[in-house]
Amino acid sequence: MARLLLTASIVLLAALQALAWRPPPQVDLADAARHEGQEVRVTGLVRDARPVEGGGARFLLVDGGHGLGVRTQEGGVPQGRVAVEGRLLRIHGALTLLADGAPQEVAPPPAADVALKDLAAAPAAFAGPLRVVGTVEGGHLRAHGHQARLGDGPWPRSGPVEAIVDVRYEPRCLCHVLDASEVRPWTP
Repeated sequence: MARLLLTASIVLLAALQALAWRPPPQVDLADAARHEGQEVRVTGLVRDARPVEGGGARFLLVDGGHGLGVRTQEGGVPQGRVAVEGRLLRIHGALTLLADGAPQEVAPPPAADVALKDLAAAPAAFAGPLRVVGTVEGGHLRAHGHQARLGDGPWPRSGPVEAIVDVRYEPRCLCHVLDASEVRPWTP
């Protein structure tokens, strides 16, 4: 009888825990450090992804000029914009998200139109995707006396373009660059 009561108690406790489960809160990468030690959900673009031995991947998740290291133990090497759930912990001093499962692809939000002069003046203030127009010249996008350095993406060698971009801080040049997901010819 005692064994039956114990089993029933365990089943009841598991059922109550399942009912109380809530998905982790969605956290902006800019606020991730405030949630250290907690289970969260973050969304952003995958950068510098590489597989790890035994399965899973390591990558940088970026959004709005902020980045967060992510480690997964499931799935392949992700690409594009993803959402990841897991616990935020410090590993070797760096804030890292240890994922509970494989990253899930998500659709990007609609691109916001932004003038290159505003983007060049305060690149860290913008979170992508952004729609910008200008002329590609010498590794930069230029318009009306302003410029921004080009990053990853299908940029042409030169010419007027309309591009959907994300802004990323590049430590090698100590500057912000424009990573393009889409670039089309543009007629001014």
